[in-house]
Amino acid sequence: MQGSVYNYGIESVGDFTFMKSNDTEFKTYEQSYRIFCDLFKQGYPEYRSQMDISDEDIRNARKHRFETDEYWSIWRKYGEVVAFIEAFFHKQNGFNMLPRIFGKYPEEIENFQSCNAFLKRFQNDKTLVELFEDCGITRMRHTMAETIWNAVLKLNTDYNGIVPKERWKLLQFNGLGRKIANMLMNLAFDLPEIGIDVRVFRAACNLGFIPFSPDQFASDSIKFEAELILRRSIPQKFFLDADYLLFMSGAGEGVHSPKPKVK
Repeated sequence: MQGSVYNYGIESVGDFTFMKSNDTEFKTYEQSYRIFCDLFKQGYPEYRSQMDISDEDIRNARKHRFETDEYWSIWRKYGEVVAFIEAFFHKQNGFNMLPRIFGKYPEEIENFQSCNAFLKRFQNDKTLVELFEDCGITRMRHTMAETIWNAVLKLNTDYNGIVPKERWKLLQFNGLGRKIANMLMNLAFDLPEIGIDVRVFRAACNLGFIPFSPDQFASDSIKFEAELILRRSIPQKFFLDADYLLFMSGAGEGVHSPKPKVK
């Protein structure tokens, strides 16, 4: 770590540069701060005219996002067990599964809010499959039902129905990987974790935060190293929304490919 201190409104940040070998230079903290201010204004246009972004602005924007966007509000609106179950949906089938169920059958909400209610309503994974099919959820429905049912049973047996906030405990659940565990901790518990998906990884590469190319995303070891680098280089005040801001920056046509059709 080297040198100067830079003042931005109420926040002071130290400037530093990461070096790998002798030929790779990472963004400095000053550069990171400026880039994330720009990304924040892109993600939240109502703040675009402001020169400085305050901590309160960021908290208000995050709260507004959870309240208005169904893809994110599910992690907060109905409690930790619902967020835990939705995490498995995201792993297998993407977002918007529980909102689809709750939209058609609002009376099912309480059956997903505690392990006891869930296990009473769904005595085995086959009854869960029936609900999925009734709501038009057909892709990987049997695998999802078995994984979710077993996860809730383990949560009830090992943790008394309380969703753990530690990553190492979350990773003990079959079907929950590091990315989704990080997202659950971030979105449900406001813990500063980053979920690395292909869009986040691509944006971090293109913005110069990590010394990789988008086509290296398939390597788990590189994704892990990218997460560690982002932890050190992203200004702390943006950390909770960093993966969202990078996600928005890295999205585009063909977003599921490391090499999108549109740059």
